[in-house]
Amino acid sequence: MRSLHIMFSCCLAATIISPAFAAEPRTTGYVASAVIYPVSFEGKGLTPSLLHSVSLFVPMADRLSLVLKTGMATPITMFQPAPQLQIGVATKLSDGFALGATGIYRYVPHWSGTPGDSHVVGASVGPAILLPTKIALVFPVGIAHNLTTKLNSFSVAFELAFQIPL
Repeated sequence: MRSLHIMFSCCLAATIISPAFAAEPRTTGYVASAVIYPVSFEGKGLTPSLLHSVSLFVPMADRLSLVLKTGMATPITMFQPAPQLQIGVATKLSDGFALGATGIYRYVPHWSGTPGDSHVVGASVGPAILLPTKIALVFPVGIAHNLTTKLNSFSVAFELAFQIPL
């Protein structure tokens, strides 16, 4: 069971980005929730999870933004929060479409019945459909490697991001 939890954490760490409204002329913030579906590299489906996050998009150049994101991921079957940090870039390709990529680090704490803490690194890329209501629908995919267990995974997700005033 612990290996499934670690594998799901490994996979989920690599998925979520929010390229919503990339490269606005000013720094923008977002709150988001995502459902993530991980699969091990061996083809085994793992426990889906939720990720709740806050992100900042800092303009760097025309239509290009630095992405800074922090959040908490947890399996949908039990509450076991794991903090996650992401950094990357996002670009607004058109008024209704953006693309982002991030590197990810997740710390999975030792929970009751598990052998110990885990450290997960990964990467993700995701397109976003930008709605005029300052909402984005994001569809990231990613890979992850659990540094503790040496397990690898792939994941897909669906994220709903809302712009917040700064």
